[in-house]
Amino acid sequence: MQPIDNVKNFMYQENYNLPYRWSDHNKDIQNLKSGNISKIFNEVSFEVSEEACNIPFNEILPGIYLGNEYGAGRILGRKNEAATHLKKSQLLEKDINTIVCCTEYSVHYFSPTEFSFIDIPLVDSDVRLENAVPRDFLETIDNQVKQGGVLIHCAAGISRSASVMIIYLSYKFPHLSYDQILNFLKEKRPCVQPNEHFQKQLKEMID
Repeated sequence: MQPIDNVKNFMYQENYNLPYRWSDHNKDIQNLKSGNISKIFNEVSFEVSEEACNIPFNEILPGIYLGNEYGAGRILGRKNEAATHLKKSQLLEKDINTIVCCTEYSVHYFSPTEFSFIDIPLVDSDVRLENAVPRDFLETIDNQVKQGGVLIHCAAGISRSASVMIIYLSYKFPHLSYDQILNFLKEKRPCVQPNEHFQKQLKEMID
């Protein structure tokens, strides 16, 4: 499916490329498994630009994406068929067929006949991540990614969904520390920054 041209008042519709070094995904996975993290992000500068924060979603591992509500289908301004079709086409171009919503109120921008939805309701405080993100959810993500891409998102793709992604990466690569996982994630999506409440919990869970 090709994106529709000339759709106006649509936010972040084309720019999916970040101005920083991308590593080959297969090499990333090999280095993550071996713990050779320095080969992935040695001396990488994590300067975060406004442009980087506006990226709808980024691929973290093959088929696993992290992003914001615009990447998940939210339309800025009045909803119209052309903009909705464009949003959907961008997800399908990445073979994404499962969307994980990590906002307080589960908001789905497409029908359940178009995508599979998983809800992990999170607020920015007073949430125990170990209870909110159970192991069976992590196993479900592994199963879903075999069938197509998975997008994990919150409102901004900075704190809540990033925390869920960190837990998933820890599940996949349990030998890595919190700081190692966070740095790896920041290379893929530089705006990632779990809030202090989540940071404390994540360190306790992982380290």
